[in-house]
Amino acid sequence: MAKDYRQGGITKPVSLNDDEFIRRFSLHILPKGFTRIRHYDILSSSIKKGILPILQEQLGSIIICLEQ
Repeated sequence: MAKDYRQGGITKPVSLNDDEFIRRFSLHILPKGFTRIRHYDILSSSIKKGILPILQEQLGSIIICLEQ
């Protein structure tokens, strides 16, 4: 399925030949030695529940202090 933005974002089925399917699929494969960084740092799922509310609270207090 793909969105056709020319017709208002309607989703339509897409037919791909073998070569195009492999080309699009291979775009998602990382080279050897690379890691997906979106799973690490402060937004990783293992620490997101504990640290994210604390960071949001701290950022909210900074914004309030700047407005005064």
